[in-house]
Amino acid sequence: MTALMEDGLRYIVSEKPAGEKQKRNLPRVSTATGGLRPGVSLDKFSNYQEMEDLEYVEKLKRGFQ
Repeated sequence: MTALMEDGLRYIVSEKPAGEKQKRNLPRVSTATGGLRPGVSLDKFSNYQEMEDLEYVEKLKRGFQ
């Protein structure tokens, strides 16, 4: 097991030259637009719970497909 770990570390170290910096990979920024469904208000928590309950009932009807 130790030999495998040593080989892996040697492989990783040998791939990256010491003085060379790698380019940063930043996550993509979402361009999604949207909003609430028509008629849905999140002013009251009960409205949010009702929306979730309706989605759950629809999933039950479809068999969670």
